[in-house]
Order: sequence, then C-alpha cells, then structure tokens
Amino acid sequence: MEITVETHELRIIRYRGGRSRMFCPLCQSTATVLTCDETARVLQVTIDEIYALVARGNVHLIETVDRPYALICCRSLDSKTNFNQRGNKDAQ
Repeated sequence: MEITVETHELRIIRYRGGRSRMFCPLCQSTATVLTCDETARVLQVTIDEIYALVARGNVHLIETVDRPYALICCRSLDSKTNFNQRGNKDAQ
C-alpha cells in the first residue's frame, strides 16, 4: 500500500500604508520591493536563506545609492517561490 500526502499553503499579506515600488533591472519592469528582513518574514525563512537565494540568483537583489539597505524584487519571488505581489500563491 502506498500513501501520498499533498499539502498546499496560502499566504495573504496585507500592508498598512504604501509599499515601495522600484525598477528592477533584471526583470526590466517596476515591481514592489521588500527589505531582506521583510522577505525572510514573509517567506518564513532565515535571513541567511534569503542571502543564499540571492547568491544563487534565485531572487533579484536591488541595491541603490539612496538607501542604506538592499531590496528584494517581489516579481522574482513570484517565479521562484509562487509568491505574488497580492500576497497569494499563484494558481498553477
């Protein structure tokens, strides 16, 4: 006898106030951006795991001269983690 277990997860993220949007040179489009800490919280992973995703090129890191911290492009999260800018998992 074989037993298969399948799980699904839905994340709904709501922000108070406006979110930052920036041009992502890798996506070639404007996207919502999160700090590395916010991204780790949203994905429920450690900050080191976020840096590992960046190092492997799995998510887009945006560095700017006018901010003292790097930002993560949410469009890159869509394709790598099924996270979209509305905070829902994409239907596949």
